[in-house]
Amino acid sequence: MRKLLTIIFLSFFAVFSLISQTKNEIKNDSIPKGISVSPSSLRFSIKTGKSESKQIVVRNDTEFERAFQVLLKDYGVNDINRKSINSVVPDDYKYGLSKWTLITPNNFVLKPFESQKINVLIDIPSGEDNAHALWNMIVIEEVKERQKLDVPNNASAIGLGIVPTVGFGVYVYQNPPNLPIAEVSLISLKKLEEEKKIVFRVKNEGQAIGFSNYYMDILNVATGQKIKIPAKQITVLPTAVRELTINLEDLPNGSYNALLVIDYGGKDFLETTEFDFILK
Repeated sequence: MRKLLTIIFLSFFAVFSLISQTKNEIKNDSIPKGISVSPSSLRFSIKTGKSESKQIVVRNDTEFERAFQVLLKDYGVNDINRKSINSVVPDDYKYGLSKWTLITPNNFVLKPFESQKINVLIDIPSGEDNAHALWNMIVIEEVKERQKLDVPNNASAIGLGIVPTVGFGVYVYQNPPNLPIAEVSLISLKKLEEEKKIVFRVKNEGQAIGFSNYYMDILNVATGQKIKIPAKQITVLPTAVRELTINLEDLPNGSYNALLVIDYGGKDFLETTEFDFILK
C-alpha cells in the first residue's frame, strides 16, 4: 500500500478561517486567497428520538482545483483544541456523537472560487440512556496525489515524499434539552512571578457541555486605574479540567486587586474570585 504523508493544520478559534497559500499561489494583489470553512462549530439541542441537520460551507478562493474528504472524529473530554485529532477513545465511547452523525457529501472537488455545502444530520435514538451530552469533530481535509520523487542514485540517499495539504476541524456539540446546566467551577489559581501571567484551572462539575466566558477586572491600587481583560469564550466538556492563562505583560509594575469572573450561564450562574497580586 502506498503511504501518503500529509501535514494537517487544524485551527480552532472564534473566527474559523484558515488562509492557505503556497509560493506558486501568491499573486500580486491584495485580495486574500485560500480555503475557508465556516462555521467553526455546530451546536445542537435535540430530544431523544428526533433529528436535526445543519450545514458547513467550504470555499475555495484560490485559482487551483482542490479535492477534499470529510471524516468524523470522536475525542476525549480533556483532549481539546489540537489534541482532539490524536485523541483515542473506545468504540463504545459514551459521549461519542459520530455513531449518530451522517455527513454528505464525504468527498468533493472544488474548482477555483467555488463553494460546497456539507450537510450534517444528527439523529438521536429514543431512550433516556441517550439523553446526555455528546460531541465529535468533523475533519475536512484536502487530499492530493503524491508526486514522483527524484532520488539521487546513491545507496545512502533517502527519499521522503511530503504532500502539503490543509485540514480543518469543526466541533459538533449536542446538549439535549432539559439537561441540567453545566457547573463550571474554579479549582486553582496562581500568578507566575517571572512571566507576569495568571494561570487558573476550571472544571465542569455538571452534566451539560459548558459554553462559558471568562474575564477579569483589575484595579491599580496606587493610581486607581481600572483595567478590564476582555471576555474570552471557552468550552468545557462534562468532567473536563481546563487550564487557562491571562497575560499581564502590558501592566506596569505595582500592586493590584483583581476580580476573575467565569460566566457559564448568565447572571445567576457566575463563579467569581477576588485576589491581590504584585508585579515587580
